[in-house]
Amino acid sequence: MHIIVGGDHLILSASEVLYFKADSKYVFAYMPGRSLKFECSLDHIEREFPGGFWRVHRKYLVNRKSIVGLVMIDGSLYADIPGVAEAIPISRREAPKIRALFRAKDDMGTERNNRGQTTVSVSGTTAKVKRGQLRIDFKSG
Repeated sequence: MHIIVGGDHLILSASEVLYFKADSKYVFAYMPGRSLKFECSLDHIEREFPGGFWRVHRKYLVNRKSIVGLVMIDGSLYADIPGVAEAIPISRREAPKIRALFRAKDDMGTERNNRGQTTVSVSGTTAKVKRGQLRIDFKSG
């Protein structure tokens, strides 16, 4: 993807970007150790990198290869990206789609019982955790 940052013309590779964040008419591209601010829309980025990024929120596009898990905190779902301090929210509207994408990617399933516990099964391994303490990790691939 060709972008202009401060008058400099740069080529941005999808593989180096962890996530994009929209802020007004600007988009920030976050990479390990640095970020770039440029004028663009997340819709344009989605068209430039079809299938490479998941829309997890109206303000966030996340590189599907950078997400290693989903974290549930106080009833809200967040993307777990190693080395990223910012909590990347997953909107309620996008959450079912993101969960389905993970199931397709990693053969993962979850189910909730009537005691508020969630059973997590990843590649045949099952663990039970209490509500508010759910963390799902995925193998990278």
